[in-house]
Amino acid sequence: KKQTNKPAAVKNEKTADKKVEASSAEPQNTSVSKDTSKAEKRAEGDFSGKNILVVDDEINIRRGLAMGLEDEGYNVYEAGDGVDALKQIASKDVDLVITDLKMPEMTGDELLKSITANYKNIPVIVLTGHGTIENAVETMHNGAYDFITKPINLDHLFLIVKRALSNRQLILEHSMLKE
Repeated sequence: KKQTNKPAAVKNEKTADKKVEASSAEPQNTSVSKDTSKAEKRAEGDFSGKNILVVDDEINIRRGLAMGLEDEGYNVYEAGDGVDALKQIASKDVDLVITDLKMPEMTGDELLKSITANYKNIPVIVLTGHGTIENAVETMHNGAYDFITKPINLDHLFLIVKRALSNRQLILEHSMLKE
């Protein structure tokens, strides 16, 4: 497995030892086919292959998040600002957006408002290094799925990403059933 240098503002609580212990403790069943249906994967919380757009003007944070999410099996797009992010959302299949709050050109809050107005089924997770209770309340009021302060705990972020994607899937399935 390749070694990656993640920025100091991105922390991962997992250790190689924990991964080895967890994988060796799992029972091995070779008679079961490794192919699972989409419904089974969704029930297990497997959203690998979903497309996530990471938006941050700090390239080290953006790259670190992208590498961590790619390691989890997600397809990751990157944007350095909100303007580029909106262009990518319009031209690509994006399932989730993770954006910084403070950015030049277009703030994360302006990006959030645009996404919630024009792409109602795309959840947005907002990150900030300058988090206050007022920021969090306003961001959630504007439609963010969640609000996370830096430095980022990747395990916590991955859990929120899975929950957001699961919630999105339920909303999409509900919409299809109503039609």
